[in-house]
Amino acid sequence: MIVRSISDAKLTAFLTDFAFLFERVRLECGEYDLRLRNDYFNLYYKGNSLARVRMTHPPYRIEIHKQFAEGVFDPLRFGQPTVHGKYLWFSVRTPLLPSFLSKSNIKKVASRITALHYSEEITFEQMLITDNLNRSDFVIIDRQVEGGGLQGRMDLLALRHVPVTANQYRFVVVEVKLGNNPELCGDVGKQLDHYVSFMNEHHEDFKQCYERTFAQMRQAGLLPLPNVPAIEIVPPVTGYVVVGGYSGIAEQALQRLQQVWLNVEVTKLFHRLDR
Repeated sequence: MIVRSISDAKLTAFLTDFAFLFERVRLECGEYDLRLRNDYFNLYYKGNSLARVRMTHPPYRIEIHKQFAEGVFDPLRFGQPTVHGKYLWFSVRTPLLPSFLSKSNIKKVASRITALHYSEEITFEQMLITDNLNRSDFVIIDRQVEGGGLQGRMDLLALRHVPVTANQYRFVVVEVKLGNNPELCGDVGKQLDHYVSFMNEHHEDFKQCYERTFAQMRQAGLLPLPNVPAIEIVPPVTGYVVVGGYSGIAEQALQRLQQVWLNVEVTKLFHRLDR
């Protein structure tokens, strides 16, 4: 089974101890993003993982890539982190959370990410998330989805409102590609077909997982819309490819893609300027 939520035993602490961070994410209007996992959450900056926070209360274990974290956090105040491969693990007590994850520290880590780990395609993905905030008809519920027997990692998972219902939604798998990505010639069709087929076969598992995810994101104030405390997710699962930029290369690749994968839906976001 796939789990993208906080367990009941740790939910109250999650909602209480990180309320300051939820507010900070809301005020940034999409620059930062918070997504739930299996008793931990990822804080993203422009699509890159800024920090992974484990619900190991008390204290909390916060994991940040060494390239992004070294020299940012005062060891006299927060203690020396332990090194685990490419990551630094910090053990942070509840009273120190707001200062550890302060606006200043987060910005320092974010500036390292910008300098060292810029990805045009991840930035495009983040823009899609940002520009689709605060919608009731189409809700991006998760990103970088893996686990539960799924082969690979889907870019985005969204929920599309079922017309003439109050709180029914259907899953939409969204694969995000720039127009110059060679996967557009066919690999993305295979990926999308697998994700959609797998989710339809295991719909009940994904339904239970993300109905819970939705409810907890609402409780944290991270999903202002739709304005309902809970939703029902109904079959079937659909999917499509969102393509951005590089229109000349993209059009050639998409022609080859749709010769093989006849039913793949494509949304094109090119930057042509018209009067």
